[in-house]
Parts: sequence; C-alpha cells; structure tokens
Amino acid sequence: MVDILFAAGAYRRLLVLGGGKLSFRAVIVYFVERVQALIKRVAQAAEKLRQLAKAAREKAAELAEAAKKKAEELARRAKEALKRKAGTTLKRDFAEVEIVDATGKPIGEFDGIDMKSGTFIEDKSATGIETLNPRTGKPFQTAEQWAAKQIYTKSVNRIENLKKAAETRATKSGSSVVPTLEEIKDFRNLHFVIDRKDPNIARAVADELANLKKQYPDWNFTADFGK
Repeated sequence: MVDILFAAGAYRRLLVLGGGKLSFRAVIVYFVERVQALIKRVAQAAEKLRQLAKAAREKAAELAEAAKKKAEELARRAKEALKRKAGTTLKRDFAEVEIVDATGKPIGEFDGIDMKSGTFIEDKSATGIETLNPRTGKPFQTAEQWAAKQIYTKSVNRIENLKKAAETRATKSGSSVVPTLEEIKDFRNLHFVIDRKDPNIARAVADELANLKKQYPDWNFTADFGK
C-alpha cells in the first residue's frame, strides 16, 4: 500500500487533490478514483469477453448450420442414387469408351456408360480372390487388398484423369461411335458390376465405396454382385 501511495504518479496526484499537500481527504478521493478506474476497466474487459462469446456462438451456429445443410444434401443425393438403382436398370448405351489427354495418350477407359442416368459402369472380376498359396497357406490376395486396388485406387485415377481428359475415343472392341467428352464430363455416378457374390468381398467393397464417397462427396458410388 505504501508503495502505491508514494509512487511518483500517485504522489503527484495526491498533492493536486490536497491543494499542494498530503491530506486524509486527498487519499480518500484518490482511492475512489482508482477504484472507479478499475471498475471501468473490468467493465470494458467484461464487455469485450461478452462480444467474443457472442461472436463464437454465432460462428458455431453458422458452422453447425453449414454442416447440417451439407449432411442433408449428401443424404438427398444418396437417396436419389438409391432410387435410381432400385427403379432403373442401367443400360449400356456405349461400351469401352476411352479417354485421352491432349497428346492423344490413353488415360482411362469406361466399360460402359448409361447416358440417361449419367452413370459410368465398371466391370470387375473377383475370381480367384482369397485363393490360398500352397507354399504359405495364405491368400495370394485378400478381399481387402483387391478392393483397395480395384475399387478405390483405380477409381481415384479414373476420376482424376477424367478432369485431365481432352476427348473421348472409340476402342477396337467397344462401341464404334462414342459420346463426346462434353457429354459425359459432368456425370457423377460410378457403378461397379462385380462378377462374384461373397460376403468378404461385399464388405471390402462397401468400405472402399465409403472411402471414395469421403474423397468425392459429389459423386455417387454403387455396386452389384454376381453375374
């Protein structure tokens, strides 16, 4: 307290309040001033905290609303995809459509395309998966390894290459006439036709379809099993 009272600034203020000398009244007035100043600073700090808290609540509400709308949109798209799958048999309007880059180099191929539903169709052979290696007693390839490569990795490459493609091109064993790149570049449905029904394969494929959906939320990924 002595340090506060006789600090240079405080001492000068006390002299001013006391008319050039120290007095009990000057000390009381000085303390009242200091308390009022402290109360003001506390009030200002409290107001700033209130404003920060309000801004944080508003931002949290904004993010929550954005997340809700995103979830609703994804649910709507997923529902539409299920309706398409349940109510529509995919038609292969075109088969084995190749996409090439600006130099004419092949960078991918779609086994089939359904123009009406805007769906790319990919045929996948799961024959031989989990066949045991007689030397090790372990599978040459597990369902998880197969799905990671055939469903996830190859699909990522295909989708990314579609962004880079310059045009489409017919193949020797495919349709003689194929759609233009402009006609298919905005399709966002990819359907897999897998030639084998097996619970392990189905689970592995489902996991990779979920991974693809996380990476490409504006795409729909579906699969059928068995010929």
